Amino acid sequence: MTEPKLCTLQPTYVIIEQIHPKAGLPSAVGGTIGPGLYQLYRRVIQVCDVHDIFFDGKHMSNPPGAWQYIQEFLMPGKQITSHPTGEKQFVRVYAGFKNLLNPLPKVGSLFPDSWTKQYDLGAPPSPFVYGNDPIPSVKLYGNPQAIFEMVGGAPPPVSVGVYNRANNQLTFPNITDRRRVLSRLIQPEPSRN
Repeated sequence: MTEPKLCTLQPTYVIIEQIHPKAGLPSAVGGTIGPGLYQLYRRVIQVCDVHDIFFDGKHMSNPPGAWQYIQEFLMPGKQITSHPTGEKQFVRVYAGFKNLLNPLPKVGSLFPDSWTKQYDLGAPPSPFVYGNDPIPSVKLYGNPQAIFEMVGGAPPPVSVGVYNRANNQLTFPNITDRRRVLSRLIQPEPSRN
């Protein structure tokens, strides 16, 4: 049995977004120009600090039970405490998707504005959505600073960002860190040759 640990959530989130093209929309001009339908898959992972748990100053080998909670409540001096280990862990808080309709290209006044505007089609009800997005307004797709790349040269394009809710700051890892994180978090699909 592993020792019990307490994970204290921090205001830092890792956001990973992938773009998956969806087929089915007709194209104009010989199949080359047309609207595109995309599915944006998004994961939000929250950072937490790991703590060891102690009862009455002694390291616990099992999680606190009802008896420890009763003792803590009724007897002063008997307390459940925790001490940081310095270790960090990641907790998945959201995984979901939404559909986007990318517009026709803006070519002067050839197409009406409604044809050249991007539409967020949202996501249909699905059992494949986990949790609620804690930071829905912080987006990578559409952010000019976000870099989407294909891990190992294979689709889908993916981007990663780090958001700190305490200072409302979104940062992007440098190229070396980004590729290291993406290679660990995203497994490219095997080639089908």
